[in-house]
Amino acid sequence: GDTFFGSLPKGGFYSEQIDTDIIMLASGTGITPFRSMIIDTVQNAQKRALFLFYSHRTTHDALFTEEFESIQKNYTTIHIENYITRESAKPQRIMIPDILSIVQNNRQGEFFICGPTSFVREQRVALQNAGVLSEYIHTEACS
Repeated sequence: GDTFFGSLPKGGFYSEQIDTDIIMLASGTGITPFRSMIIDTVQNAQKRALFLFYSHRTTHDALFTEEFESIQKNYTTIHIENYITRESAKPQRIMIPDILSIVQNNRQGEFFICGPTSFVREQRVALQNAGVLSEYIHTEACS
C-alpha cells in the first residue's frame, strides 16, 4: 500500500553517435550501464564494434559473466576482456597502452569509463596522456 514517486531516466552517459566504435572501461559494479549498451547494440543490430574491458577483484565478483560469454560467441563485433586484480600473484590491471593496441589505436572511437571515482579519474588521465581527445571520453563514477 506504500506510494512512491519516480522520474524518467536522466543522464548523459550514452553515445549520441551511430557509427563510432565504443570502448568501455569498467570496474566493479560500473559494468551495469555497459550491459545496457551491449544489449541495445545487439537488439538493434548495430554494426559498430564494442570493446569491453572489465576489471574485477575475483572471478566470483564478475557480474553478467554467462550472459556476456553467450553474446560474445554470437556477435563478432563485441569483444570482452576480463581483468582480475586479486586472484593471482600477478594481478591484471587495465593499462591504456594495452587497450589502445587491442582496439588498433582507435582514438576516434568513443571511450566510456564507469566505476569507482579513483578508477574513472585514473583511466581518463591515462587516455588523455595517450592523446585521446576529451570530447571522445565519457565518464560516470559510482561509489
